[in-house]
Amino acid sequence: MDQSARVRVSAEGSEREIKLGDCLTIGRSSRNGLVVDSLDASRKHAEIRHLGAGKYCIFDLGSRNGTYVNGQRVSGSRALHNRDNIEIADVAMYFVSPLGDDSYNEMSTGSINSEGLPTLLGLNDGTVIVLVSDIRNYTSLTEKLPRAEFQGFVSEWFGAVIQLVERNSGVVDKMIGDAIMAYWVVKNREEPGPEVCAVLAASRRAMDLSRDFAEQFRERFGAAAGTFEIGIGVNMGDASIGNIGTGANQAFTVVGDCVVVAFRLEGLAKEKGHPIILSREVAQWATDDFELRDLGRATVKGRAEPIDILALSAG
Repeated sequence: MDQSARVRVSAEGSEREIKLGDCLTIGRSSRNGLVVDSLDASRKHAEIRHLGAGKYCIFDLGSRNGTYVNGQRVSGSRALHNRDNIEIADVAMYFVSPLGDDSYNEMSTGSINSEGLPTLLGLNDGTVIVLVSDIRNYTSLTEKLPRAEFQGFVSEWFGAVIQLVERNSGVVDKMIGDAIMAYWVVKNREEPGPEVCAVLAASRRAMDLSRDFAEQFRERFGAAAGTFEIGIGVNMGDASIGNIGTGANQAFTVVGDCVVVAFRLEGLAKEKGHPIILSREVAQWATDDFELRDLGRATVKGRAEPIDILALSAG
């Protein structure tokens, strides 16, 4: 029996089956693994990714018209279960899980809340690399600048970073105020080098982007408004990956100490005078393409023991 995951695709009266590997990209562009020939589909609309152990998740990549699973619009990402129906533009897909109906138990186990709805805690252990980026002096800027115009500028920045992360095979988990959190799932815990290099390349490119945005900031708001700068923290470690939420209001996210440390490292970036700070866990897998500077040990809030940190040259 074929134990691979697959989607049965129905469009324009015909049906075909696609086996899923690590990632199936879906969209209007001919570069996608599944091309949706419709103006209602974005060029890069969505992805179905393998998270390991037969578990799959669908990610909406900021599409204009949305990605739907069982009639509900996906907000960011959602775990897929056996027999889920996926709709993108005028294309319908039927997901077949290698876990069969056990995929419900594997990825959606939880308790029942006071409203009688299941609280989804479909969390699975994995190794991730977490990147946190933050805008410097954000509060001060919001006080000085026209609110609507500045928020529009920040939205443009977020959009550029989201595209950058996705081009480097990462996933944007959330945006919190002026911060962006993204993550990369490590496929092989014993050899995380490919994901580390993807994260570091994205970090370095984000700094290049921030310089471009700094120029735009000066042109738009004037030198007296201040400067546009960012800091980045990157950490790697074990985490819980999966759905958290109630009923239809579920979100796919990453939870764990390694996430907290990534936020702490981003906070150290300004203190240490380097825009990109890495933990030793990340830096030890970097190739010679990346210039690193050892900053010794640093104390981070919530950790009894100091951790080794390094700075990545931003060029």
